[in-house]
Amino acid sequence: MPNIIMPGEPFCPLCKKRMKGIQAKSKTTGVIERLYVCTRPNCMISINELDPALGQWEKMKDPPKCTRCHTVMRVFFRAIDGYFKAQCPECLKHGKLTQVVRENVPHNDPNWSVEPE
Repeated sequence: MPNIIMPGEPFCPLCKKRMKGIQAKSKTTGVIERLYVCTRPNCMISINELDPALGQWEKMKDPPKCTRCHTVMRVFFRAIDGYFKAQCPECLKHGKLTQVVRENVPHNDPNWSVEPE
């Protein structure tokens, strides 16, 4: 699937502000890659410019609902490694951070990750 070419940096799906484009060296291949990051305290997400999920976050069919207020959460996900993060915008307005984070355990560093039971 070809990647969608976007003018400028994409918007962060969690805070709705522009993500910052950076270049970083891949740990596995050593190749310099372009990433988009949002380093705001409640977001802290990054995605490779070649990831097919880039800019597709609004198209999620059934985003999860907040367990506190039942508002539809904003979601971020990466197709490359299966990382998923959802955040409730309504709770955040009231000073409460409600998030759901899921990731594949095999992609974590074995020195600090916990094996699934």
